Order: sequence, then structure tokens, then C-alpha cells
Amino acid sequence: MHKLIKIAPPIVLGIALLLSIAWAVYAPDFEPVITTLVLLVTLIAIFADRWLAEREKRKETLRVLAHELYMNIHIMNDLHSFKLPEKVNSPHIYPRYYTSSLNTAISSGLFTSPNDTKLWKLMNGWLQRAQDFNNRLNISEIHVFSNPSVVERVNRKVSEGLNSLETATTLRDLLNYLMSNYSTETQIDHDTVLFPDD
Repeated sequence: MHKLIKIAPPIVLGIALLLSIAWAVYAPDFEPVITTLVLLVTLIAIFADRWLAEREKRKETLRVLAHELYMNIHIMNDLHSFKLPEKVNSPHIYPRYYTSSLNTAISSGLFTSPNDTKLWKLMNGWLQRAQDFNNRLNISEIHVFSNPSVVERVNRKVSEGLNSLETATTLRDLLNYLMSNYSTETQIDHDTVLFPDD
């Protein structure tokens, strides 16, 4: 229904434009020419407005995603801190990676063009990694609180285990690609300070 509502006005205007062109051809006069021009301008305006709205939505989606990825860099650094002497022997509630903006970006349908193929793959790869890692944290917390003797080993795995390192690499790959290839669109690059010190 939504798709029908979206395509109906241009179709109706297109038919009206064709009829007005036929009118102008078969009965050349001032009135059919003005009608044709008005319909043509209206049709162009609809497509231009939709293109600009989609472009703005895409830009805002990318900017929100970039902010979320930077927040996840802070989460990654927090997770690395659990190997420090003052934390390694204590049970913790671990911070989770954020994925809500990522889910929005993937489900928006704004990044399915051939030009976005690599970004699309990196986003989906990061989503899978982040969800898997967050699930592992859930299991690790339950395991630690049930078996306090394993707390040091679990904290070290959370900080520097293979899964933790691979998750961090996936996050950095997506962030670096986004900052390198979409900085013109987002107006955010590696030097932009997203979280300035207060």
C-alpha cells in the first residue's frame, strides 16, 4: 500500500503530461502549452524532492552510524581494561556493543546499491560479530558469577581473547572504511572530534 501511495502521484502526473502534450500537438494554443509546462515542472519537482529527501536521510543515517561506531570504540577500550591488575580478579557486568543505529542503517534499504557493496558487507559482518560477542558476554557473566574461581581467565579472554581481537578488528575495519570512503557524504573524518572533553 505504501509503495502504491508513493508511485501513484508520478504515474497520474505522467499520464496527465502525455495527454497535455497530445492536446498541445493537436490543438496548438497558449493554454495546453502552459498546462504541459506546469505538469512537467511538477513532475520534476516531485522526483527532485524525493531524491534530496533520500540523500539527506542517507547522510543522517551514516552520521548516526559513525557516532555509534565511535561509541563502540570506547566500549572496546573498556573491555580491554579488564586485564588490568585492579580489575582482572573481580567479577564484572561487561559493557555491550551498541547495534541499534547499525540495525537501522541495514534495514533502511539506503545502502544496497552496487557502490555500497563493501560497506554493506562490512556492516553485516560487524552486526554478526557484535551480536555474537554480546551473547558471549551474557554467558561469561553467568559463568563467572556461578564459578568465581574462573574470573581471572574470563576477564583475560574478554580483554584479549581471540574472539575479542577479531571483534575489535571487524569494528575498526568498518569504521576506517566509513571514514575513508564516506567522509564527503557524512562530513565526518578521522580528525573530527565527536566526543570533545568537557
